[in-house]
Amino acid sequence: MIEVYLKTNKNYEMNGEMTLEPSSCIYKNKEYLLTIEHPFDKLERWKYLDYENVIKTEGKLYRIFNVVKSLDYITAYARPIFFDLIDTILLDVRPTNKTGQQALEEILKGTGFKAHSNISTLNTAYYIRKNIVEAILGNDENSFLNRWGGEVLLDNFDIYINDKIGSDNGVRVELGYNLNEIEEDINIEEVATRIIPTGYNGIMLDGSTPWIDSPLIKKYTKPKMRVINFDDVKVKESEADEEGFNTIEEARQELVKRCNKLYEEGIDKPSVNYKIDMINLANTTAYKDYIKLVTVNEGDTVTCYIPGLDIDVKARVIDYEKDIMTGEYISLELGNAISNFFKEQADVQSKINNILNSNGTVKGNEIQGFLDATKAKLVAQKEIGQLQDVRAFIWQNLDPNSPSYGCMIGGSAGIQISQQRTPDGKDWDFTTAITAEGLIADKIVGRLFSSKNGMTKIWMETGTFESELPDGSKIVISPEKGFYNKFGDSEREYYHLNYYDLRNIEVSNTGTWSLDITLPNEFKGKKFIADCNYKEILSSYPLTIFGNQRIYQEVDYEKGLIRLSGTIISQAIEFYNVDNKTYLMSYKGNKKITAKISINVIA
Repeated sequence: MIEVYLKTNKNYEMNGEMTLEPSSCIYKNKEYLLTIEHPFDKLERWKYLDYENVIKTEGKLYRIFNVVKSLDYITAYARPIFFDLIDTILLDVRPTNKTGQQALEEILKGTGFKAHSNISTLNTAYYIRKNIVEAILGNDENSFLNRWGGEVLLDNFDIYINDKIGSDNGVRVELGYNLNEIEEDINIEEVATRIIPTGYNGIMLDGSTPWIDSPLIKKYTKPKMRVINFDDVKVKESEADEEGFNTIEEARQELVKRCNKLYEEGIDKPSVNYKIDMINLANTTAYKDYIKLVTVNEGDTVTCYIPGLDIDVKARVIDYEKDIMTGEYISLELGNAISNFFKEQADVQSKINNILNSNGTVKGNEIQGFLDATKAKLVAQKEIGQLQDVRAFIWQNLDPNSPSYGCMIGGSAGIQISQQRTPDGKDWDFTTAITAEGLIADKIVGRLFSSKNGMTKIWMETGTFESELPDGSKIVISPEKGFYNKFGDSEREYYHLNYYDLRNIEVSNTGTWSLDITLPNEFKGKKFIADCNYKEILSSYPLTIFGNQRIYQEVDYEKGLIRLSGTIISQAIEFYNVDNKTYLMSYKGNKKITAKISINVIA
């Protein structure tokens, strides 16, 4: 059953104001999007598909945010009720040294949503003027997912962010057969079956074979050797050292343990991705071999057997599309990209998953040069450094009239900087911090911000954003040229605004008409494209022939105005009888010609 609650009704435990009978209702998990189409029925159920009303189906609540009407039906788009929090701004919330549960409770405080998290890691984040959805799910390094990690499960007003969602219920399928309904992607490029581990200061395993082999090493044509550095595995240099192993033998045992742990995590198995068309697969004789997949849920683990390698690989349900009307999956996507070793171990990921030179260096001269130059400076600094008795320092100037007014606190944990006091004047209000985990600041000033691989760049002084795609083209957002795709010398604009309307017009006795369309304010000053067509032409006299149907348009981009004019030449006819003969002649009476014009505009 699919129900609708009016936006003013918050009692979701009771029945809604109307039960819908839609023609289709589809949920796309990765997009958090429910799409429902409903015909214009006589009971006018469709009228309840209005902005901000709430849809309830399968016990889940979705808020309508977009409604589109066509000639025969209405389409409503809705997202889980959690996305109501996009309208709630955190002015200044700073969960400090908190577990996942504690941090999530601080973020959701006073919203009516309940936090659930089993993440025990202690961490700190600052949310200054951030909406709650952005604070939790955003790409910002300060977001909950980037600071505490975890996977998200939305259950109405209960928000779960655990280290892992889903379960492994023993579902196993054999893949690798030629079925058009299954798109298979198996990649062995990141596989490691012979690891040469190194520790701090170049510690290695002893002997002429300083590596650890995987139990699956013979499944491949040759050993896949990788050098992996574990900088935290070190030997104490003196009795005063608090970190490190007492002997090099203990450190080497730890290196062996780490390698075996990687093999348990699946570093010796390929990455897999399966996109399964469940609807078409159901029409094949092979469906019986995959019917167990109808029982899985988001995040569940499926064991996939790969005949070509004779190995089992664990894959997760990472996306699905579901027909709410039938309760069946339209499509399923299985993969091992939700949470794995490469996500949890950033140092190994940079050498194997992203860069993957066998010696552990970075691919690409630009990136290699950048990292090598940075490492050289830091190594040189370390070599001339002198061990200090203190573990932290404070430099401060409390004179507000001094040009050096401010405070800097530094130590082995990081650096904090401030140039302003707290409102009560009792302490410094630190706005910038540098730790081993990264840079945290209320404001970062710079000319060019670039990703390590150079694929994404932001020029702050010109306001230009550029992101390179795998095909070599670039997405560019520029204050001067707008939003476009650049490929070589060509620049193709993206269109991200849309306007659609139907207008009724009355045609004059001479067969002409005119109409002015004023577009919404967001179209003003933009270069837009308008497509206008006759959708329907009617005459008050039934026997009417239409000809010379034309539409002309003029546009004023600055004012967002479309001036339409056109012609519809009509000829009304009638029959009369004389001497048992039927004659055809022009109708001399009055007639009224009307038309319906569709206007579709993109910018």
